Formats: sequence, C-alpha cells, structure tokens
Amino acid sequence: MERRPVDILIRAAKSADTASIARVQIDTWRTAYAGIVPAEHLAGLSYRNCQAWWDDVLARKRPRSSIYVAEGDGCGVVGFASAGPEREGSQTYLGELYSIYILEEYHRRGVGRRLVSAIARSLLICEMSSMLLWVLKDNQPS
Repeated sequence: MERRPVDILIRAAKSADTASIARVQIDTWRTAYAGIVPAEHLAGLSYRNCQAWWDDVLARKRPRSSIYVAEGDGCGVVGFASAGPEREGSQTYLGELYSIYILEEYHRRGVGRRLVSAIARSLLICEMSSMLLWVLKDNQPS
C-alpha cells in the first residue's frame, strides 16, 4: 500500500505538548516493540507517568538539547524527536539522538527524515557535528 504524503509541521516542542508526546511515545512503544519487550511491560506503561517525565524534561530546558514535534494538519502531534550531547563519553560522536517516535500510520511519509533534519540542524548550531543513536537489536525497521 502506497502512503500518500501528509502535511506536517515540524516545530520546537512546548510545555503544552507533553500529553501528546507521551501519547505518541507509549502508542509507538506498544506497536514497535510488541514481541520485543514483554507484553506485561507494554501494557503497564502509563500515559500520566510518561507525561510527568516529559513535563520535567521540558521544564529543565537543558542547554544544547532540543525536542521537536511533528504536527499533522488537523490531527495533532504524530511524532517527536529529542537530542543533545552524547551521554556515554564517546570520543567519536558529539551529539546523540535520544528518541524518535512516530505513530505507525505516519511511517514512510518523510516525517522521520524531517524530524532528524531539524535535530541535526539544532545540534550543528550547538557545534555538535556528529551524532549517534541507539536502537534495539530486534527492532528491524529502525
């Protein structure tokens, strides 16, 4: 099935987005990680707890870190990505893509590419010209 392009706005996340970011993260975990992460863990994920975590992240406003959302025309936030300084002490990679989650129905429509481009520009502005990301080994599409 060919997926038609969708009108998407990529913008910096704001505190009013945390409920939507939490929804996207949990819904994406439940589809992308089914069969990889134990079903009990996925079923136990809490929108409220996830939103509280994102409330804290956005309130802290870490320097050199950024969070972008992908907002669909008339359908709200359909994806997001976050990044900042690499956290493990790599001598090769200065930046790290911490997370990127896109609702399954928006896969293969260029949303991820646009989110990563926004993140890469943000890292470059902060003089981080390389980045890494971690992916679960069994998450083959990623």
